[in-house]
Amino acid sequence: MGGVQLPVTFESTTLDYVWSDFGGGVATIIDNPDPSGINTSSKVGKMVKNAGEVFGGSKLTLGGTH
Repeated sequence: MGGVQLPVTFESTTLDYVWSDFGGGVATIIDNPDPSGINTSSKVGKMVKNAGEVFGGSKLTLGGTH
């Protein structure tokens, strides 16, 4: 198996997180601004919806087996 697998943690330093942004959405991986409660990870995904289409966003390509 290769590539990003579920559950996605954004903690890997060797995986390439391939985002496909659309309609004004821009996704990035950032330091977790509040690593407490049930989400104590050091990294999180952030998606910002800028001007563009009404239903803009981002998708993350996952690895898999065939």
